[in-house]
Amino acid sequence: MSLTDGNIIEIDNLSFKYARQNKYILKNLTLNIKDGQWIALIGHNGSGKSTLARLIDGLLKAESGSIKVDGYEMNEKNIWDIRKKIGMVFQNPDNQFVGADVESDIAFGLENQGVPREEMVSRVADALKVVGMEKFATHEPARLSGGQKQRVAIAGVLALRPKIIILDEATSMLDPEGRKGLITLIKDLKDEYKFTVISITHDIDEATLADRVIVLDDGKIIDDGKPESIFIKNDELLNIGLDIPFAEKIRRELTKKGVDIPNKYFTEEEMVDWLCQFKQKN
Repeated sequence: MSLTDGNIIEIDNLSFKYARQNKYILKNLTLNIKDGQWIALIGHNGSGKSTLARLIDGLLKAESGSIKVDGYEMNEKNIWDIRKKIGMVFQNPDNQFVGADVESDIAFGLENQGVPREEMVSRVADALKVVGMEKFATHEPARLSGGQKQRVAIAGVLALRPKIIILDEATSMLDPEGRKGLITLIKDLKDEYKFTVISITHDIDEATLADRVIVLDDGKIIDDGKPESIFIKNDELLNIGLDIPFAEKIRRELTKKGVDIPNKYFTEEEMVDWLCQFKQKN
C-alpha cells in the first residue's frame, strides 16, 4: 500500500469518549503525520494525548472518524497488521517486562510474531548492542536502573522493527541526565533507521528537539508547527497550564530587566551563544 502525500498516519474527524462518561476526550480531531517525522505531543493532563496514542495503536476504538496507519485502515481486519508497525514505550518500564532476564524479555515480542529462532537471537543481540545494553543480556530487569530499564524497553521495540515508535511519557521517571541520554539515543536511532517518532511528553525542553510540535487542549489541536513557531507564544502556553522552555524563561527574565534581547525563539545553545556575544559587547 502506498502512503498518501507521504503521510504514515492519517486521522480524519476522530471522536472518542470513555464508557459511562458524557464528555468527549477527543472531538472531531483531524491530523496527518509524515513518514519519518519526530512529533512532540504536548498538553495538560486530560488533554487527550495518551488517548490519541492508544487509538493510533488500536488499544482503544474510536466512536467515529477514521485512522489510517501506513496505508491500512484501522479496523478489525487490519488491527494486527497495524500493531506490527508500531512500538510503544510507556512511562513505567516495569509494566512492560515479562521475561526473567533482559534477552528473554526482548525475545517475547518476537516469539509472539512467530519470528524463527535463529533470526530472533540475531535481532535480540543487535537491539541490545544498539542501545548499549549487550553486557546486561542475562540480568534481571528489576535490578536495572531506571534509564537502563527504558533502554531495554526500547531494545524490545527496536527488535520488532516497527515503522513508528510512540514514547508515552517514556522519560518522565528519569533524572535529567538519564532523560537527556535516552532522548539522544532515540534521536540517533531515528536518524539511522528513519522511523517515525511520536513523543507524548510534559518536558517542554524535550519537545523543543522535535521536528514538529502539536498542542492539545481539551481534546482539540490548538496549535501545530515547528518548535520555534510554538514556543515563542509563551503566554498562550502558560494560559493552558503548560511550561515554557528554559531558554524562553531566560529571555523573559532578561526582557523584564531591560535587556534588549531579540523577540525570537532561542534554543538553549542559541541562547548561550547570544549571552556570550552580549557579554563581549558590554
